[in-house]
Amino acid sequence: AKRLQRQAMAQSLLTRCRSIRTSPGRASRWSDPILLFSHDIFSAQTTGGISRCMIELMQALNTVRTSPWHLYPGSHDNTLLAEAEAAPWYRRHAVHEAKAPMRRSPWSTLLNEARLRRLTNGDTIVHRTYHPVVDLLPRSTPVIETLHDMWDFVAADERGARTALRRHLKRRALERADRIICVSQSTRDYLGNIWPKLADRAVVIPHGTSRLSAHPVPVIAERPFFLFVGRRDRYKNFSILLHALALLNRDAELVCFGGGPLTVTERSTILEKRLGGRVHQTGGDDHILAGYYQAARALLYPSRHEGFGLPLLEAMS
Repeated sequence: AKRLQRQAMAQSLLTRCRSIRTSPGRASRWSDPILLFSHDIFSAQTTGGISRCMIELMQALNTVRTSPWHLYPGSHDNTLLAEAEAAPWYRRHAVHEAKAPMRRSPWSTLLNEARLRRLTNGDTIVHRTYHPVVDLLPRSTPVIETLHDMWDFVAADERGARTALRRHLKRRALERADRIICVSQSTRDYLGNIWPKLADRAVVIPHGTSRLSAHPVPVIAERPFFLFVGRRDRYKNFSILLHALALLNRDAELVCFGGGPLTVTERSTILEKRLGGRVHQTGGDDHILAGYYQAARALLYPSRHEGFGLPLLEAMS
């Protein structure tokens, strides 16, 4: 059932690709378009939910009959995509792979985008895997963007240069797009409330998920534990879990999977709440993560805002 869900999601995307019509000054019809997935998310993060979603989508596209499509991975250090390089779908559809990973920098971003531009022609539809930092595509090239959430625009307490940059890149990408895929109806509703004209270009295609692992690595825990998965900053609202854990008996522990090492602020709160030895951070591949999902008493998900919330599906799978 989950595989059919992924295939339906992929087929829905391709149906909408074929229906793209260009604005005045562009060709009005596409006889046999080529869908090209961009490098953006893979060159921007080493791992993460958006990387996983894009890889899952391409895996699903490989199982259904579609118009031709390709992936330009660019130069990257993305571990999830590196794990997929041996898969038949990757070898079949990846084009112009970098010979070696390049350290992330303004120069590598510019070089990846320049190579992406050279791969486009009059029959190409570019599916951005994330909002580009640099956009060198011709205005005549149709573009699909995926909108995962609108937190940067709905959070009153989000300020600073980084927030301003994220808002700028997201708005520029959405205004440039010919089609906007929203991962949930909630995300489309937020988009419509803020930019009604852009909502006219948006369609809702919910995420699917596949089973993380057929062979989870068993997790042997001395004490029962709760699980938190992924990033812990900003709207993920992780700090509230530390306050909650302090109210429970000392048998309860919290395991944070992924998201990087505990920060100085987090370690300080752990000491302040006398939680030493009860909060742990770890990581690993999908087989290890599946083992933690199975062994945990519960997944804790205290986010203040989510466009979708993929760990919830992963836990239930």
